[in-house]
Amino acid sequence: MEAMMWLTTSRGVSPEDRRYVSAYTLTADEVRTEDIIGSLAHQNRYIGHVGTYSVAQHSVLVMREVARLLDGRFDDDSDVYRSSLQWGLMHDASEAYIGDWPAPLKHSNTEMARAFNILEDRVQGVIAAAYGLPASYPVVVKLADKIVLATEARDFFGATRAEMDTDWHLEGVDPSDEEIIPWTPAMSSVIMRQMMEARGLRARGERDDTD
Repeated sequence: MEAMMWLTTSRGVSPEDRRYVSAYTLTADEVRTEDIIGSLAHQNRYIGHVGTYSVAQHSVLVMREVARLLDGRFDDDSDVYRSSLQWGLMHDASEAYIGDWPAPLKHSNTEMARAFNILEDRVQGVIAAAYGLPASYPVVVKLADKIVLATEARDFFGATRAEMDTDWHLEGVDPSDEEIIPWTPAMSSVIMRQMMEARGLRARGERDDTD
């Protein structure tokens, strides 16, 4: 029997209205914003080793870093600017359906790691289709993610520059000047929802629900 998961949108509703999905067969029509926000706001980065610091907050910080990196380079209404900010916010959205692995495991050359990465790419592609995003996220998002990662290494682990270069593989990437202050899950949820609405991120299945 295929493994089906209950979602945020399954809570507090009658059995006939509950939603179940399988990460293996997830479709763009099944993706819902509330499931993504509800999960990411309660998932902690670094499998909890830094306390309450959510994937949702990390995603918002990456989006803000993308905006900083693109400041003055594109018109705010351009497709490149808009999709870059959208991808910055959604670059870890697959974790709402499959979670994540710590980087040393995820990037190891093992059969299990390769299988997980294939599944992650598939789910992320489905989410991109659901929100009408380009199939892959821009290079600027990858750079912004590294800058936020360097900031996390400094603020949560006290990593030195040498450790960032070697252990974190962040050669030439400087952390942000701003210190990361973790949000509560409730705050993470509110802010990510606001950012998704501001960026016009609405899943295809949600449009079908109200049309």
